[in-house]
Amino acid sequence: MTPTKALGIDGLKILRNSRGEVRLLNFRDLARLSVINDSRMAGERSPVLTTGLPQNETGEKPVLKLLLTGQDEPAGPTAPGTVEKKVGKGQVEILDRLKTSHPWADRRPGW
Repeated sequence: MTPTKALGIDGLKILRNSRGEVRLLNFRDLARLSVINDSRMAGERSPVLTTGLPQNETGEKPVLKLLLTGQDEPAGPTAPGTVEKKVGKGQVEILDRLKTSHPWADRRPGW
């Protein structure tokens, strides 16, 4: 029996990143919050943010949220990543160029 199954939290999901992707909660997530020495507790940085890396904050905060509320993250649609955003901006720029260079661009209302 796994530790998460023994604790009754097997299969709960937490937020993985700012795009909305989720992952399963594991025992290591809980261990980081379970054993906190007094120097880390009195430090300037939150003891919830265990790694101290800004890119990991989105994945560390939901563990405490899950423990406080008892609710895991619903698996929903994910937000576009940086690559998708850049591709989308490039597509918009191409469409704008096509609209302005089209021979009928000045005759059509709303263009």
